Amino acid sequence: MLVALCNDLARSGHRVTTSIELTIAGELSRRQIDIKSHRLFNCGPLPTGSDLQSDIQPLDRIADRWRAESEDCDAVILIAPEIDRVLSRLVDRLRSFGVNVIAPDQRFLDCATDKWETAQAWASSSLLTIPTWLATHWYQAFQLGQIHSGSSDTPTDGWVIKRRLGAGGVDMLRFPHADDLAAHIESLHPWNAELAGWDSSEALLQGGNSTREAFIVQPWICGQASSLAILAAEGRPIRLLGAMDQQFGRDGSYVGGVGPLDLSSDRLQRFATELLQAIPGEGNGWIGIDFVRTSSDAWYPLEINARLTSSYLGYRHCYGPGLADAILGSPLPLGNSLIPGAIRFSVTEFRG
Repeated sequence: MLVALCNDLARSGHRVTTSIELTIAGELSRRQIDIKSHRLFNCGPLPTGSDLQSDIQPLDRIADRWRAESEDCDAVILIAPEIDRVLSRLVDRLRSFGVNVIAPDQRFLDCATDKWETAQAWASSSLLTIPTWLATHWYQAFQLGQIHSGSSDTPTDGWVIKRRLGAGGVDMLRFPHADDLAAHIESLHPWNAELAGWDSSEALLQGGNSTREAFIVQPWICGQASSLAILAAEGRPIRLLGAMDQQFGRDGSYVGGVGPLDLSSDRLQRFATELLQAIPGEGNGWIGIDFVRTSSDAWYPLEINARLTSSYLGYRHCYGPGLADAILGSPLPLGNSLIPGAIRFSVTEFRG
Protein backbone atom coordinates (compact mmCIF):
# COMPACT_ATOMS: atom_id res chain seq x y z
CA MET A 1 0.00 0.00 0.00
CA LEU A 2 2.96 2.35 0.61
CA VAL A 3 4.16 1.91 -2.96
CA ALA A 4 0.65 2.45 -4.31
CA LEU A 5 0.19 5.59 -2.20
CA CYS A 6 3.52 7.10 -3.25
CA ASN A 7 2.93 6.35 -6.92
CA ASP A 8 -0.58 7.83 -6.83
CA LEU A 9 0.61 10.98 -5.04
CA ALA A 10 3.34 11.41 -7.67
CA ARG A 11 0.80 10.93 -10.47
CA SER A 12 -1.35 13.61 -8.82
CA GLY A 13 1.50 16.11 -9.12
CA HIS A 14 2.98 15.99 -5.60
CA ARG A 15 6.66 15.87 -4.77
CA VAL A 16 6.98 12.79 -2.58
CA THR A 17 9.53 12.11 0.14
CA THR A 18 9.51 8.54 1.46
CA SER A 19 11.25 6.96 4.43
CA ILE A 20 11.02 3.17 4.70
CA GLU A 21 12.53 0.37 6.75
CA LEU A 22 15.64 -1.30 5.34
CA THR A 23 13.86 -4.67 5.19
CA ILE A 24 11.07 -3.16 3.08
CA ALA A 25 13.57 -1.43 0.81
CA GLY A 26 15.36 -4.73 0.27
CA GLU A 27 12.12 -6.53 -0.57
CA LEU A 28 11.12 -3.86 -3.10
CA SER A 29 14.52 -4.14 -4.75
CA ARG A 30 14.36 -7.94 -4.84
CA ARG A 31 10.94 -7.88 -6.50
CA GLN A 32 11.99 -5.03 -8.84
CA ILE A 33 9.08 -2.84 -7.72
CA ASP A 34 9.50 0.83 -8.57
CA ILE A 35 8.43 3.39 -5.98
CA LYS A 36 7.85 6.86 -7.43
CA SER A 37 9.49 9.13 -4.87
CA HIS A 38 11.54 12.27 -5.41
CA ARG A 39 13.56 11.44 -2.28
CA LEU A 40 13.84 7.98 -0.78
CA PHE A 41 15.34 7.41 2.68
CA ASN A 42 15.95 4.13 4.47
CA CYS A 43 15.63 3.86 8.24
CA GLY A 44 16.05 1.14 10.84
CA PRO A 45 13.19 -1.11 11.97
CA LEU A 46 10.48 0.24 14.26
CA PRO A 47 11.02 -0.80 17.89
CA THR A 48 8.35 -3.00 19.43
CA GLY A 49 7.88 -5.26 22.42
CA SER A 50 10.83 -5.31 24.82
CA ASP A 51 12.46 -2.34 23.06
CA LEU A 52 9.54 -0.12 24.04
CA GLN A 53 9.27 -1.55 27.54
CA SER A 54 12.90 -0.87 28.40
CA ASP A 55 13.59 2.34 26.55
CA ILE A 56 11.41 4.69 24.51
CA GLN A 57 14.49 6.36 22.97
CA PRO A 58 14.58 4.22 19.78
CA LEU A 59 11.10 5.47 18.90
CA ASP A 60 12.15 9.06 19.60
CA ARG A 61 15.17 8.66 17.33
CA ILE A 62 12.99 7.49 14.45
CA ALA A 63 10.60 10.41 14.99
CA ASP A 64 13.57 12.83 15.08
CA ARG A 65 14.83 11.43 11.81
CA TRP A 66 11.42 11.63 10.14
CA ARG A 67 11.08 15.23 11.33
CA ALA A 68 14.35 16.15 9.64
CA GLU A 69 13.45 14.28 6.45
CA SER A 70 10.06 15.97 6.23
CA GLU A 71 11.22 19.52 7.02
CA ASP A 72 10.14 20.94 3.66
CA CYS A 73 6.99 18.82 3.34
CA ASP A 74 3.52 20.31 3.58
CA ALA A 75 1.98 17.15 5.06
CA VAL A 76 3.01 13.74 6.37
CA ILE A 77 1.10 10.45 6.09
CA LEU A 78 2.46 8.01 8.66
CA ILE A 79 2.03 4.25 8.27
CA ALA A 80 2.92 2.37 11.46
CA PRO A 81 1.40 -0.45 13.54
CA GLU A 82 -0.83 0.06 16.58
CA ILE A 83 1.24 -2.50 18.49
CA ASP A 84 2.39 -1.07 21.85
CA ARG A 85 1.10 2.37 20.75
CA VAL A 86 3.85 2.78 18.14
CA LEU A 87 1.47 4.65 15.82
CA SER A 88 0.06 6.92 18.51
CA ARG A 89 3.44 7.81 19.98
CA LEU A 90 5.06 8.54 16.64
CA VAL A 91 2.20 10.84 15.63
CA ASP A 92 2.40 12.64 18.97
CA ARG A 93 6.17 13.06 18.72
CA LEU A 94 6.08 14.41 15.16
CA ARG A 95 3.31 16.85 16.03
CA SER A 96 5.36 18.12 18.96
CA PHE A 97 7.85 19.30 16.31
CA GLY A 98 5.09 21.11 14.43
CA VAL A 99 4.82 18.50 11.65
CA ASN A 100 1.43 18.42 9.89
CA VAL A 101 0.56 14.73 10.28
CA ILE A 102 -2.63 13.66 8.49
CA ALA A 103 -4.06 11.55 11.30
CA PRO A 104 -6.71 11.74 14.04
CA ASP A 105 -6.00 13.76 17.17
CA GLN A 106 -4.36 12.17 20.20
CA ARG A 107 -7.56 11.39 22.12
CA PHE A 108 -8.99 9.56 19.13
CA LEU A 109 -5.74 7.65 18.50
CA ASP A 110 -5.34 6.60 22.13
CA CYS A 111 -8.86 5.16 22.21
CA ALA A 112 -8.98 3.66 18.72
CA THR A 113 -5.64 1.87 19.05
CA ASP A 114 -6.78 0.16 22.29
CA LYS A 115 -9.34 -2.56 21.54
CA TRP A 116 -10.63 -2.50 25.13
CA GLU A 117 -11.15 1.26 25.19
CA THR A 118 -12.81 1.11 21.76
CA ALA A 119 -15.26 -1.60 22.89
CA GLN A 120 -16.04 0.39 26.04
CA ALA A 121 -16.71 3.56 24.04
CA TRP A 122 -19.09 1.74 21.69
CA ALA A 123 -20.92 0.01 24.54
CA SER A 124 -21.29 3.32 26.40
CA SER A 125 -23.05 4.74 23.33
CA SER A 126 -25.49 1.78 23.30
CA LEU A 127 -24.26 0.56 19.91
CA LEU A 128 -24.53 -3.07 18.83
CA THR A 129 -21.20 -4.54 19.91
CA ILE A 130 -19.57 -7.88 20.63
CA PRO A 131 -19.45 -8.65 24.39
CA THR A 132 -15.89 -7.86 25.47
CA TRP A 133 -13.97 -8.64 28.65
CA LEU A 134 -10.48 -7.98 29.86
CA ALA A 135 -8.94 -11.45 30.02
CA THR A 136 -8.56 -11.23 33.79
CA HIS A 137 -12.27 -10.34 34.21
CA TRP A 138 -13.39 -13.11 31.85
CA TYR A 139 -11.30 -15.61 33.82
CA GLN A 140 -12.86 -14.49 37.10
CA ALA A 141 -16.35 -14.81 35.60
CA PHE A 142 -15.47 -18.26 34.25
CA GLN A 143 -14.38 -19.43 37.69
CA LEU A 144 -17.75 -18.24 39.08
CA GLY A 145 -19.67 -20.13 36.39
CA GLN A 146 -20.95 -16.92 34.80
CA ILE A 147 -19.69 -17.50 31.24
CA HIS A 148 -22.22 -18.63 28.64
CA SER A 149 -21.53 -18.80 24.90
CA GLY A 150 -23.63 -16.76 22.50
CA SER A 151 -27.38 -16.38 22.30
CA SER A 152 -30.13 -17.60 20.01
CA ASP A 153 -29.89 -14.55 17.71
CA THR A 154 -26.08 -14.28 17.65
CA PRO A 155 -24.41 -17.45 16.33
CA THR A 156 -20.99 -17.92 17.93
CA ASP A 157 -18.30 -20.56 17.63
CA GLY A 158 -15.99 -20.54 20.62
CA TRP A 159 -13.83 -17.70 21.89
CA VAL A 160 -11.03 -15.42 20.73
CA ILE A 161 -8.34 -13.66 22.77
CA LYS A 162 -6.51 -10.63 21.36
CA ARG A 163 -3.97 -8.05 22.47
CA ARG A 164 -5.47 -4.72 23.50
CA LEU A 165 -2.62 -2.84 21.83
CA GLY A 166 -2.28 -5.10 18.83
CA ALA A 167 -2.44 -4.94 15.05
CA GLY A 168 -4.05 -7.41 12.69
CA GLY A 169 -3.98 -10.96 14.01
CA VAL A 170 -0.77 -10.59 16.04
CA ASP A 171 -1.04 -12.85 19.13
CA MET A 172 -4.71 -13.56 18.40
CA LEU A 173 -5.82 -17.07 19.37
CA ARG A 174 -9.14 -18.84 18.89
CA PHE A 175 -10.46 -21.49 21.27
CA PRO A 176 -13.42 -23.79 20.63
CA HIS A 177 -14.26 -24.22 24.32
CA ALA A 178 -14.20 -21.95 27.36
CA ASP A 179 -12.14 -24.54 29.29
CA ASP A 180 -9.35 -24.28 26.70
CA LEU A 181 -9.34 -20.49 26.86
CA ALA A 182 -9.29 -20.54 30.67
CA ALA A 183 -6.23 -22.83 30.62
CA HIS A 184 -4.47 -20.40 28.28
CA ILE A 185 -5.30 -17.38 30.46
CA GLU A 186 -3.92 -19.25 33.47
CA SER A 187 -0.57 -19.38 31.65
CA LEU A 188 -0.44 -15.58 31.36
CA HIS A 189 1.23 -13.52 34.06
CA PRO A 190 -1.12 -12.23 36.76
CA TRP A 191 -1.46 -8.47 37.13
CA ASN A 192 1.65 -6.90 38.63
CA ALA A 193 0.76 -5.10 41.86
CA GLU A 194 3.60 -2.63 41.26
CA LEU A 195 1.62 -1.30 38.28
CA ALA A 196 -1.63 -0.89 40.16
CA GLY A 197 -1.24 2.87 40.42
CA TRP A 198 -0.82 3.33 36.67
CA ASP A 199 -3.56 4.08 34.19
CA SER A 200 -4.37 0.63 32.78
CA SER A 201 -3.35 1.41 29.20
CA GLU A 202 -0.14 3.19 30.28
CA ALA A 203 0.77 0.28 32.53
CA LEU A 204 0.86 -1.97 29.47
CA LEU A 205 3.85 0.05 28.29
CA GLN A 206 5.59 -0.17 31.65
CA GLY A 207 6.15 -3.91 31.74
CA GLY A 208 2.55 -5.06 31.83
CA ASN A 209 2.04 -6.12 28.22
CA SER A 210 2.36 -9.84 29.00
CA THR A 211 -0.25 -9.83 31.76
CA ARG A 212 -3.90 -10.80 31.63
CA GLU A 213 -4.76 -7.09 31.57
CA ALA A 214 -3.01 -6.83 28.19
CA PHE A 215 -5.61 -9.02 26.44
CA ILE A 216 -9.31 -8.91 25.70
CA VAL A 217 -11.69 -11.86 25.23
CA GLN A 218 -14.71 -11.98 22.93
CA PRO A 219 -17.03 -14.70 21.63
CA TRP A 220 -16.21 -15.66 18.05
CA ILE A 221 -19.09 -14.28 15.98
CA CYS A 222 -20.03 -16.40 12.95
CA GLY A 223 -20.26 -14.39 9.76
CA GLN A 224 -18.39 -12.65 6.97
CA ALA A 225 -15.40 -10.50 7.93
CA SER A 226 -15.65 -7.16 6.14
CA SER A 227 -14.23 -3.66 6.32
CA LEU A 228 -15.19 -0.17 5.29
CA ALA A 229 -13.06 2.89 4.71
CA ILE A 230 -13.75 6.59 5.12
CA LEU A 231 -11.90 9.87 4.81
CA ALA A 232 -12.33 12.28 7.72
CA ALA A 233 -11.48 15.93 8.18
CA GLU A 234 -12.27 18.31 11.02
CA GLY A 235 -15.52 20.19 10.46
CA ARG A 236 -16.63 18.03 7.53
CA PRO A 237 -18.96 15.03 7.24
CA ILE A 238 -17.09 11.80 6.74
CA ARG A 239 -16.57 10.72 3.13
CA LEU A 240 -17.49 7.06 2.69
CA LEU A 241 -15.35 5.13 0.20
CA GLY A 242 -17.23 1.82 0.35
CA ALA A 243 -16.89 -1.64 1.84
CA MET A 244 -14.94 -4.80 1.00
CA ASP A 245 -14.98 -8.41 2.19
CA GLN A 246 -11.76 -9.58 3.79
CA GLN A 247 -9.96 -12.73 2.69
CA PHE A 248 -7.68 -14.93 4.79
CA GLY A 249 -5.12 -17.64 4.11
CA ARG A 250 -5.19 -21.18 5.46
CA ASP A 251 -3.16 -20.08 8.47
CA GLY A 252 -5.73 -17.38 9.28
CA SER A 253 -3.55 -14.48 8.13
CA TYR A 254 -5.12 -11.59 6.23
CA VAL A 255 -4.24 -11.78 2.52
CA GLY A 256 -6.49 -9.25 0.79
CA GLY A 257 -10.02 -8.39 -0.10
CA VAL A 258 -12.78 -8.36 -2.68
CA GLY A 259 -15.40 -5.73 -3.44
CA PRO A 260 -17.05 -3.36 -3.70
CA LEU A 261 -19.88 -4.83 -1.64
CA ASP A 262 -23.47 -4.35 -2.69
CA LEU A 263 -24.53 -2.73 0.57
CA SER A 264 -26.70 0.32 1.21
CA SER A 265 -24.48 3.41 1.18
CA ASP A 266 -26.90 5.13 3.57
CA ARG A 267 -26.63 2.26 6.06
CA LEU A 268 -22.83 2.19 5.72
CA GLN A 269 -22.67 5.95 6.27
CA ARG A 270 -24.85 5.77 9.41
CA PHE A 271 -22.93 2.76 10.72
CA ALA A 272 -19.54 4.45 10.30
CA THR A 273 -20.76 7.81 11.63
CA GLU A 274 -22.20 6.33 14.83
CA LEU A 275 -19.09 4.25 15.53
CA LEU A 276 -16.72 7.18 14.98
CA GLN A 277 -18.82 9.66 16.97
CA ALA A 278 -18.61 7.31 19.97
CA ILE A 279 -14.80 7.66 20.01
CA PRO A 280 -13.51 10.73 21.89
CA GLY A 281 -11.55 13.29 19.90
CA GLU A 282 -11.55 14.05 16.19
CA GLY A 283 -10.92 11.69 13.29
CA ASN A 284 -8.75 12.82 10.39
CA GLY A 285 -7.38 11.22 7.25
CA TRP A 286 -7.92 7.60 6.25
CA ILE A 287 -9.81 5.47 8.78
CA GLY A 288 -10.81 1.83 8.38
CA ILE A 289 -13.40 -0.10 10.38
CA ASP A 290 -13.44 -3.90 10.52
CA PHE A 291 -16.80 -5.57 11.14
CA VAL A 292 -18.61 -8.91 10.87
CA ARG A 293 -21.86 -9.40 8.92
CA THR A 294 -23.98 -12.26 10.23
CA SER A 295 -26.49 -14.43 8.39
CA SER A 296 -29.28 -12.30 9.92
CA ASP A 297 -27.63 -9.16 8.44
CA ALA A 298 -26.51 -7.82 11.81
CA TRP A 299 -23.26 -5.82 11.64
CA TYR A 300 -20.87 -6.21 14.57
CA PRO A 301 -17.92 -3.76 14.67
CA LEU A 302 -14.55 -5.28 15.55
CA GLU A 303 -12.00 -2.47 15.58
CA ILE A 304 -10.90 0.85 14.15
CA ASN A 305 -7.70 1.28 12.13
CA ALA A 306 -6.82 4.95 12.46
CA ARG A 307 -4.30 4.90 9.62
CA LEU A 308 -3.98 3.94 5.97
CA THR A 309 -5.08 0.32 5.51
CA SER A 310 -4.21 -2.20 2.81
CA SER A 311 -7.73 -1.82 1.38
CA TYR A 312 -6.28 1.28 -0.31
CA LEU A 313 -5.05 -1.21 -2.92
CA GLY A 314 -8.67 -1.97 -3.74
CA TYR A 315 -10.26 1.47 -3.48
CA ARG A 316 -7.66 3.07 -5.78
CA HIS A 317 -9.20 0.99 -8.59
CA CYS A 318 -12.54 2.67 -7.84
CA TYR A 319 -11.31 6.25 -7.54
CA GLY A 320 -8.01 6.37 -9.41
CA PRO A 321 -4.80 8.12 -8.26
CA GLY A 322 -6.84 11.13 -7.10
CA LEU A 323 -7.79 9.07 -4.04
CA ALA A 324 -4.32 9.76 -2.62
CA ASP A 325 -4.88 13.49 -3.12
CA ALA A 326 -8.23 13.22 -1.30
CA ILE A 327 -6.43 11.91 1.82
CA LEU A 328 -4.70 15.29 1.94
CA GLY A 329 -8.05 17.11 1.83
CA SER A 330 -8.79 17.50 -1.89
CA PRO A 331 -12.26 16.62 -3.19
CA LEU A 332 -12.94 12.91 -3.52
CA PRO A 333 -12.92 11.87 -7.20
CA LEU A 334 -16.07 10.35 -8.64
CA GLY A 335 -15.86 6.59 -8.24
CA ASN A 336 -16.16 4.19 -11.13
CA SER A 337 -19.43 2.30 -11.31
CA LEU A 338 -18.17 -1.23 -10.75
CA ILE A 339 -20.19 -4.38 -10.36
CA PRO A 340 -19.99 -5.92 -6.87
CA GLY A 341 -16.93 -8.12 -6.50
CA ALA A 342 -15.16 -6.67 -9.54
CA ILE A 343 -12.09 -5.72 -7.48
CA ARG A 344 -9.74 -8.24 -5.91
CA PHE A 345 -6.53 -7.17 -4.25
CA SER A 346 -3.72 -8.97 -2.45
CA VAL A 347 -1.42 -7.54 0.20
CA THR A 348 1.48 -9.58 -1.23
CA GLU A 349 1.20 -8.48 -4.86
CA PHE A 350 1.54 -5.10 -6.53
CA ARG A 351 1.30 -4.36 -10.24
CA GLY A 352 1.52 -0.56 -10.34
